[in-house]
Amino acid sequence: MSIADSFVAAYKKCSLITKLIGGFLILFYALSFFKESKKLLAITPGYFMPPNYYVWTLFTFIFYDDHWYCVIIDIVTLFFSNTLLEPLWGQRELMKYLLIVTVMSGLMCFFLCYFLYLFTYSLQIIFNTHIHGMIAYAAAITVAVRQTLPDDIILSLPIANIKNQHLSFICMLIVICMTLLHLVNFVYCFLFISGILVSWTYLRFYQKHGNGHHGDHSDSFEFARFFPNHLVPPVSIVANAIFSLLVRIRLCKKFERQPHQQPQSSPGHKTLSSSELRQLPVPDFRPQAVAATAAAAAVVASSTPTAAKLPQSSNPDAAAGGSSSTA
Repeated sequence: MSIADSFVAAYKKCSLITKLIGGFLILFYALSFFKESKKLLAITPGYFMPPNYYVWTLFTFIFYDDHWYCVIIDIVTLFFSNTLLEPLWGQRELMKYLLIVTVMSGLMCFFLCYFLYLFTYSLQIIFNTHIHGMIAYAAAITVAVRQTLPDDIILSLPIANIKNQHLSFICMLIVICMTLLHLVNFVYCFLFISGILVSWTYLRFYQKHGNGHHGDHSDSFEFARFFPNHLVPPVSIVANAIFSLLVRIRLCKKFERQPHQQPQSSPGHKTLSSSELRQLPVPDFRPQAVAATAAAAAVVASSTPTAAKLPQSSNPDAAAGGSSSTA
């Protein structure tokens, strides 16, 4: 099967909303050849602020891109998320994820340009800087891959093994290199970094699961785990300091283990102390982990034979005596 046939097959399996977003990406790329389209469809800080109020660009900048290779990256990212995440999360949660990441990342870039203007008083920053594209959503997909897929080795190199947990870090380095080579604007780099931060924050603290729990509090999903092993300690120090600040200003909640409800003690049963309770394994409440546990239990149950219950006499000696007396 050729690449074109694979693309057509993947396109047919996509949901309607994914096809519509892909169509908007192509349409907005065609509109990018018009001179005034960037000012009207991308976020330009000078026009987004008063007195112009181009607030609609907060929702149109997602689809607008004037580089053909960036449009291809956006479409591939869109189809990949439809294949990987939509079966696990559902269409509504996936669109919610896309909207939160892209809008919040766009606002973060806007405030960055605004603060740079306050320090430099350069009108070029707020009128010649245009925020657009779905590169933040591409960064968010790398974070979701880290959470969803197992930590397998993607590429084995002589100096190191590249795993799923390093995907976001490697893609960030690629975007930084593209920025240094002037293939993309510096806004792309900041959009990508913002997409990583926003998506990780949402998945770590706020995403609601079917069992009522919020976020993914597992140690393997710590922010420092996205970096190579030798960078984990310094990143942990910075990440923990930022997390403590967010807890103080009440933007995040401090992680607390759920208290175990102890039953009333009875003879022959030991009541565990609080230190022993803290050593007990904490179950993984992520939907994919729960599904995997249920599937494993079903396989074990189906492979265990069920013994037939045969009626037995409660008094075998009496039964034997009855038979001999009859004889």
